[in-house]
Amino acid sequence: MKQLILSLSILISATVNAQQVQPTLIPNTITITSTVNKVYQADYFSVKLTLQEYDDTNPATQETKAVKISTVEGLVYQKLEKIKITKKDLKIETIAENRPGNNYNYLTTYSATQKRKISKVYSFHLSDIAAVEKMYQQMRINGVMQVQVVPKFNPNSLLQIENELTSLALKKAKSKLTHLSKETGIKTVSISSISDAASAAASAISYRETNSWNNLNYNGQSLQSINQVQKALSLTVVYSISI
Repeated sequence: MKQLILSLSILISATVNAQQVQPTLIPNTITITSTVNKVYQADYFSVKLTLQEYDDTNPATQETKAVKISTVEGLVYQKLEKIKITKKDLKIETIAENRPGNNYNYLTTYSATQKRKISKVYSFHLSDIAAVEKMYQQMRINGVMQVQVVPKFNPNSLLQIENELTSLALKKAKSKLTHLSKETGIKTVSISSISDAASAAASAISYRETNSWNNLNYNGQSLQSINQVQKALSLTVVYSISI
């Protein structure tokens, strides 16, 4: 009788363990990555001007005089008014006092005896590429050390761009899946998951002063490229399939 009870207990235990160790079925999936990119026209342009005091040297007499930051600012204000940018439109980003560098003999005593120069960075916005071109023409003056222009999008445009790129990427992923189904005979059941990663590439142009008395030397990129901003989106789609 004891032997029968023991055998029955072992059988029940084995049955319970067998039910607990049932294998988990992993659904069949296929992962497709789709990358798309498209060029968009910027809504507006963010501009930064770096102004700095400088020493004006007469090339004929070699006479040198210091030009104050207020003088540089006054000239910049006059030039910007020609493209309908007023003083109220300008925002001061930074004000700094710059220590002059060493002379051609690399003597530290030279810089120690020179007056430090004040520099200011102003920022403002321009509405279109035509205004950017006019601004560059006006800003080719002494005391304007650098001009930086970056294309920008407003929030609504960014949302529309993201939605359009997502639609294009999904369409491309479906096209890939249709081709794979035709070649392999698999059938799509549903979309299991979607993940994306967006990026943008934008051009920027700038130029800087070569010396204190002659015209500015333009060494930036083409104005034609700054108005065209390439944005890209990579979409990873995981499909549940049946074979």
